[in-house]
Amino acid sequence: MAIKTPILGNYRYPDASVVCGEVQTEEMNGMDILVNPVVIVELLSPTTEHRDRNEKRLAYQAIPSLREYLIVSQDIPHITHYIKEDPVWRRADHSATAETIECQSIKVVLTSAEIHQGVTFE
Repeated sequence: MAIKTPILGNYRYPDASVVCGEVQTEEMNGMDILVNPVVIVELLSPTTEHRDRNEKRLAYQAIPSLREYLIVSQDIPHITHYIKEDPVWRRADHSATAETIECQSIKVVLTSAEIHQGVTFE
């Protein structure tokens, strides 16, 4: 679902998002645009990595409801996890497959191995 971004255009399409409570949307160009995501996940590809790590990250982090942003690599077992600790964003990098990633805002704990399940790395 498209997500409204206060900067970098009107909306973006993340790979996954999570809402807690009631889904809030706004109509834009004849589409319903999500305005209250709590978690956003992007899967990196060689063509989108720079944009996901920079422009899109800043656009997502400007969303008032957003608490966590995860960037998942598809080439190596690596996840970058941004957590909002008002008023700043903290970054945590997870590379070990047994390492746990705690999404506090939605009370979920995963491992990199679970997130990358079914993916074979070279």
